[in-house]
Amino acid sequence: MANSYSYYNNIFFYVPHLAEYFLRCYTFSMKIEISSLQSQRPIFLPLIRPAMEVLMLPILELKTVIEAELQSNPLLDVDEELTRQRYEILQELLRERYPRGRYASGDSFPEDPFQGLTREISLEEHLLQQLDLEINDTEELKIGEMIIGSLDENGYLRESCEMLAAGLSLAVEKVEKVLNIIQGFDPPGVASRNLKECLLIQAGTRLTRQSDLYQTLIADHFEDLAKKKFGDISRALRIPVAQVKDMTRIIAAFNPRPGCAFQARTPNLYVQPDMIILPATDPSEYEIILNQTEVPVLKLNPVYQNLLRRSDLKTEDIQFLRERVKDAVWFIRNLKQREQTIQMIAEFIVGYQKDFFKRGVLGLKPLALSEVARAIGRNESTVCRAVNRKYVDSPQGIFPLKYFFTTRASRQRGQERLSTRGIKEEIRVIVQEENTGAPLSDQEIHEILEQRGRPISRRAIAKYRDKLKILPSYLRKG
Repeated sequence: MANSYSYYNNIFFYVPHLAEYFLRCYTFSMKIEISSLQSQRPIFLPLIRPAMEVLMLPILELKTVIEAELQSNPLLDVDEELTRQRYEILQELLRERYPRGRYASGDSFPEDPFQGLTREISLEEHLLQQLDLEINDTEELKIGEMIIGSLDENGYLRESCEMLAAGLSLAVEKVEKVLNIIQGFDPPGVASRNLKECLLIQAGTRLTRQSDLYQTLIADHFEDLAKKKFGDISRALRIPVAQVKDMTRIIAAFNPRPGCAFQARTPNLYVQPDMIILPATDPSEYEIILNQTEVPVLKLNPVYQNLLRRSDLKTEDIQFLRERVKDAVWFIRNLKQREQTIQMIAEFIVGYQKDFFKRGVLGLKPLALSEVARAIGRNESTVCRAVNRKYVDSPQGIFPLKYFFTTRASRQRGQERLSTRGIKEEIRVIVQEENTGAPLSDQEIHEILEQRGRPISRRAIAKYRDKLKILPSYLRKG
């Protein structure tokens, strides 16, 4: 079954090669009238997403982008037969391997295991996970925790950097530095101090083409934008009014309340994993199944295949078709590149973090983005984009893909690589099982861990205990 899945997974994206062939040859035959072609031209064609932008998208957003591209580019079409075949193969494979009882439906197999998964997560938890991955400096971590704790339910920072700095007895520049890092976290626009800054951040993170122009529009013409003074903006930026309106529509699609999905009244954040990790036929191995139920197999629309052979085709129509073919080819290629990159990253993580899938957090090893980048032959920024906002359904539960990247607790030679998450979990379990009448001191915890081959300093134990919000031994007694 796994071999069948791999075979179809390889052939389902043969289309780019065919598309390139049509792009070179333009051997099209007439199947529709020119008037039909003209009527299918959209008023606004969204920018074709470059590979990096497509790579960043989680599966639900990718589905929306694919639908938008299908609507805006008449040269793109869905291969219904191959899409159906791939879905049936995935379903059969999942029925054989997916563990029973993972859902409220009991032993009944869900129609689609990728659908309907929820994980309780607050905005604060979501941001603290990213903070732990991005920052190692203790002082900066405290600043980050203070900033995250000061956000309102919509994800805005209502306290000034000066006030936060005064509360921590630190320089304002240090707070602003950490705030700048947090403003790059998911969801885009979080930790903004006002609506303009929220939209500016989203323009910089969500748009890869003409982002500077969008940021200029928001920064310098925000009031005119709100009042719909498109003519004034057009003259100031020296661009057509139609382009200003198109840009306004894109900005209007930004989220003005980035924290709203995490509000307390709706604590369950809807998560659809980009992959499922299942035990393979060999119990010591694991198999990765990418979520392709939301990603149809794309091809060039056959209706247009022979259109360019017409001798009476207008120059502008030829140019239109050529541009749309090129866009379709690149979009299909970007989807394939996204799939290949995520697959390689997932395979490395599963192989490297195998103990985690067997034992849980205690088996988690330290792992850096740079290590994965070297192993799969990509740069670190590509890996960072690929794991951002992606989730995995594993034997241990549902986790952000970033969860598997954790810092090292010990760097001494000849010692086992220890992750901070694994050490924190061990400390938590040790304290949980201690005699409350005689709670363990940090020194005693240090000695226990040393006996287990975890040589962590007493100072480090005190730091991790503090992060776990575990009181000192003299306050835990009784």
